[in-house]
Amino acid sequence: MSNAEILSAAYHEAGHFVFASNEIETPTCIEMEFNPSLSRWVGKTPAPLTGSLSVEDQFATIFGYCFSGCFAQVKHAIGLLDSDAAIPWNQVLNWMLAAAGEPLRLSLPNGQSLMAPAWWFDEADADAFKYSANVAQFYLPDFESYGEYLHRAVTMAVSLMEDDRAWSKIERLAIKLASSIRQQRARLEADEIPQW
Repeated sequence: MSNAEILSAAYHEAGHFVFASNEIETPTCIEMEFNPSLSRWVGKTPAPLTGSLSVEDQFATIFGYCFSGCFAQVKHAIGLLDSDAAIPWNQVLNWMLAAAGEPLRLSLPNGQSLMAPAWWFDEADADAFKYSANVAQFYLPDFESYGEYLHRAVTMAVSLMEDDRAWSKIERLAIKLASSIRQQRARLEADEIPQW
């Protein structure tokens, strides 16, 4: 696997880590390992514990956490192709919600295009989102409430990606994680990560 693919996977995990740290708690670690049966790197950053939040805040935080890894990976990839391009977050979200089994195709203003594999919205994130979405739709009073919490989650995740300081943290953490690989595995404990 190329260094570019390793770094891309590290951005995914860094997106999760910084989102969780920003919204509720710093995860205990950030890690990824090479899965030979899938021929790709798979992350294992723990999801935040949301038990102290209201039920509604739990949904928004878990949804945002699920989206933040893929969002960071897409932003990194687009930045490599066109550093001035605005990220079409709605297109990315629509793909994650409706067509994540297919590759993501985005046309950029400079004429280039991004084709991201389906697994950028990885199975664990997609499953966690689907499970939480089903629970939310069961417990919330109406579908409109569900839409509001989904919108709030996206706003939280996109705001993080668009914030220069937060994005700088994601970039530095991704590089540090990718540089820590030993024997097909990369892991950083929370106390090994500087408070930038």
